[in-house]
Amino acid sequence: MDRYDFRLGTLDTGPLGTIPTPPLLRVGLECHDPVVAAGDEVLTGTRIASSTRAGTGDLHSGVSGTVEAVTDTFIEIRTTGTKTVERESVPSDSPELLKWLARMGMNTASIRTAPLLIVNAVPPEPGHGIFAPLMNDHRKAVELGLETIKNIVQPSRTVLAAAKGTKVVAFADCSVTFVPARHPYGMAPMVIRAVTGEEPVNGTPPTSACIVTLEDLYIAGRIVESGRPYTNVICQLGQRAAMVPLGTTAATLLAETGTTASQGDRIVFGGLMTGSTACNLEQGTDKRTNAVHVVPEGLFMHSGDSACVGCGECARRCPSRVRPDLLSKASEFKLFERCEGYNIFSCMECGICGYFCPTRRPILQYIRLAKQEITLLKGACEIEEAPAS
Repeated sequence: MDRYDFRLGTLDTGPLGTIPTPPLLRVGLECHDPVVAAGDEVLTGTRIASSTRAGTGDLHSGVSGTVEAVTDTFIEIRTTGTKTVERESVPSDSPELLKWLARMGMNTASIRTAPLLIVNAVPPEPGHGIFAPLMNDHRKAVELGLETIKNIVQPSRTVLAAAKGTKVVAFADCSVTFVPARHPYGMAPMVIRAVTGEEPVNGTPPTSACIVTLEDLYIAGRIVESGRPYTNVICQLGQRAAMVPLGTTAATLLAETGTTASQGDRIVFGGLMTGSTACNLEQGTDKRTNAVHVVPEGLFMHSGDSACVGCGECARRCPSRVRPDLLSKASEFKLFERCEGYNIFSCMECGICGYFCPTRRPILQYIRLAKQEITLLKGACEIEEAPAS
């Protein structure tokens, strides 16, 4: 089995590009209720689903076209035109501004008033290079987004977190903290700890700090600058980064990169450590799809429904200092309440446990299942995710 490189090196992706308008979008409806029906005509930026979870942005169409299907899990839109919704005015009141950003498609769960604002510019995983083009080519939008977020957070101090060995140009009135250039040090809980010395408790960040990513700043800046909803995701496509309409299918993205997926290959939305495998080529990107990878069959050993041998390797490697072995076994046997006693929400879902498991148990998947089930038992839509890393 090939060994994974955990170094968070700087990947030269060149300028942030775009892809041709996809002929079809399939937008997932996790924690959203559709507000359109089959046969409706939509413009680029038309709201198509409202969020059922506080802090999660509404969904908007990334193309101008016709709604072909609305199911319990997705909305399918066929591209037929190029029209865009009208510009909206930007609220001046901070609480209203935060609500407006969520209504315009931005996830705002991590944004709250705090004396310290941390801007996370550390790559979320090895092989990701979406932050460099944002800093270099879209500085104006990023700085506008920082000004917007500052108006909401009202911090007395701002810190830019970056990986050691990278060159960064800090913002005005902003200090820089460098963190180790290895996964999982780019994830939000690790960055918070590096900057403040405090650790999130059961997944809840300390009240003294608010953390956002460079992508968050760019999204906020683009929404305020254009007065229109944000309908894209910034996605790593091979050696380049591109703006991809939300809901672009895996088949479209593979065709754009000239990549083919053979029988037995896996298409991963997100990073290789923390991402999820696409169910099929028709699955569309969501707001967490910061990369698309094709993993050839045989490159890595498949996870399987194997028994835990009690070696403790996952617990020794866990940066959150929880017991992934106990969590996965409790989840496997549907003992979800027991998982809370094992501090399951302290898990940052870095994926290291499953990587080092000698029996290749799907530990991260078991933990995510338990988190989802626990929250459903409490009557919520889904778990409160850790802030974007």
